Amino acid sequence: MKASDTAATRSAFVGNGRVIPVQAGAQSASVGQGLSVDQFVAFVGRNAVGSWVERFWNPVVRISGPLADLWFDYDVYRGSSLDHCGVNSVQLQETTGGWKIVTMAFTSVTQGCPSHPAP
Repeated sequence: MKASDTAATRSAFVGNGRVIPVQAGAQSASVGQGLSVDQFVAFVGRNAVGSWVERFWNPVVRISGPLADLWFDYDVYRGSSLDHCGVNSVQLQETTGGWKIVTMAFTSVTQGCPSHPAP
């Protein structure tokens, strides 16, 4: 994210992967409400290099054959200001090109974020 590298972002996903924001209080989430890989790559490319710093901690990984999931806390800074924080839940598939993201669902809040030093 920090590098706004669209090629690296695209290469991290399977072709039909999805990015799904999960909002607090939502009755249901639909994959149709998420972003396609192309939409997410376009979002990454719209950010100036260095303007978006995403950090993560407390990763938990589970693997079973070609399937893995990764759960972690994260925060995002825009410059030196905290923008939001949340949790990412990432499902991955092992491919001949390595592990690729199938689905990345995440929460996003602006209050109650853990206190970590700014990047």
